[in-house]
Amino acid sequence: MSDSSSATIADSTLKDSQSSSQMYQSSLAMTEKVLGEQEYETQFFGFTPKSFTDGVYNAVNEYLTDCLEVVEKYIIQEFSAVIPAETVRECTQQLLPVFVKTFDKAFDKLENYLLCNIFHIPNNVLLPEDKPQEFQYTELEQEEIDRDLETLRQKIRNAKYVNACLEQELKDIATVQEQYDKMLTLLERLEKTTMSAGVPDLKESLVFTCDKVRALNTRIQELKPLSPPRFKLHHDDTSMSKMNKRLRKS
Repeated sequence: MSDSSSATIADSTLKDSQSSSQMYQSSLAMTEKVLGEQEYETQFFGFTPKSFTDGVYNAVNEYLTDCLEVVEKYIIQEFSAVIPAETVRECTQQLLPVFVKTFDKAFDKLENYLLCNIFHIPNNVLLPEDKPQEFQYTELEQEEIDRDLETLRQKIRNAKYVNACLEQELKDIATVQEQYDKMLTLLERLEKTTMSAGVPDLKESLVFTCDKVRALNTRIQELKPLSPPRFKLHHDDTSMSKMNKRLRKS
């Protein structure tokens, strides 16, 4: 088939399909009005149902055009002696709009059926990922949920504050424990030193010494009115008593 014949068929197809496209567009408008934006269907299928039907429509139109071109070429080659080529092209140009018009009517029905029955999800159907939306809350229920959430957030903040205080308390306890361990180690070393020096019992020796110092301090206090003191002891009777009690307890 020559290039001029193909161009003539294409022009004829464009002109003759304009009238049928009006009917097709009106049908699509009605379908879109019924189905809406089809966002839910797009979410499920992964493509818009309209794009699917448009693709099928365009593919069939191309097949019709290609089919008529092949038929025209075959008739010209086989029956050129009987039928002139111009007559064949003229008949082909007249036949194509008939095919397109018939196809448009049939495809409109197919498209409406597909969009309304095959590629349509009813309003009462939820996809598995949207199951949480099955139960809708009222405005009052939503406000109550917001208040509960705020209460939980406040409890979390309070718990964090308490945890911070407890962590600080643990750090303080660890510091005191470390000092206590150092003091205990020092006392153990002192006890070992006194034992190696021949002192039988460090605790009893300290208690005995504290008692002697306390008695001596009491005696000095009794002698104060008789004569002016030549020296002054810096030992507190209360402190000595406390030390004595601690040593006895230990």
